[in-house]
Amino acid sequence: MSEESEIREHLQRQIIETHQAFPGLMEKRLAEAGLHELELYLSILGTLVEKLEDEDKPLKQIAQEMFAQVAGVVMTELSS
Repeated sequence: MSEESEIREHLQRQIIETHQAFPGLMEKRLAEAGLHELELYLSILGTLVEKLEDEDKPLKQIAQEMFAQVAGVVMTELSS
């Protein structure tokens, strides 16, 4: 197996582990979140899911679009 293949496999395992931890951690956070936080989170998460459903869009493009959207949300939240 090439070094690149080993790195890819390692990264994919780490991503899977992170995905597995995410639901439980978010459940705890969501239980404590206020209405405004829940609305923001759902908006961002919903947008991400919609973008991921577009199989023709590369992951890099999705990430760039999401970073731009989240940056706008963060700036708005910081100024309020």
